Amino acid sequence: MLEGDPMLHNPYTVIVVSSERHPDVNHQAAVRFSDSLLSDDVHAVINGYGVEQFGEPLFFSHTP
Repeated sequence: MLEGDPMLHNPYTVIVVSSERHPDVNHQAAVRFSDSLLSDDVHAVINGYGVEQFGEPLFFSHTP
């Protein structure tokens, strides 16, 4: 009924901060996490979530 409504658009963003400006961050882990979110495997999990129980996905993943 509301599918496609711009009010439901809820983007998530990941930004890996500079390890030079923030030396206490675990930069390598942040890069791995960011890269994993862009992987086909993670997109398959996101796009398949809810299909078994509800017959359709509850979320859709998109990459820029």
